[in-house]
Amino acid sequence: MADEQEDVTRQLRQEISTSYPLLLAHLTTSLSLSSNLAPIRSSLSSLSTSLGRLHQKIHVPHEQLAVLVRRLHVLGQASDLTRRASRFVLVAKRLDVQMKRVSEAESGAGEGAKERELAKAALSVAELGESIRYLWKSTDGRCSATSSNS
Repeated sequence: MADEQEDVTRQLRQEISTSYPLLLAHLTTSLSLSSNLAPIRSSLSSLSTSLGRLHQKIHVPHEQLAVLVRRLHVLGQASDLTRRASRFVLVAKRLDVQMKRVSEAESGAGEGAKERELAKAALSVAELGESIRYLWKSTDGRCSATSSNS
């Protein structure tokens, strides 16, 4: 076993002696490259820091803006539904007044006044029907409000 160890040691020394100039050239090249890599590492570190700052300046506000745009869209839809609901209430009140006029026309004036008031009431009913169809369509049929005025 000791002989084998000496044999391996001798072969190693011989290999190092013959490859010494090549090994020295590799070592010199490695040291040269190592000294050239230090500024590159520093530049990469600086670039990474700059990238983090840019991410904070651009990506984060963009995400916040996207959230705000989604909220604005939802608010726009809510505003539209509120406007339509207000219009619905207004037309319903107008229809109520028109129906009272029809009742008054039956007891008082001629047939022409009654027909005019009925025509106006029919237009109001049509507008109410259109409002209900829009509401039903815009909520995908998830309308849970039920009317107790039958």
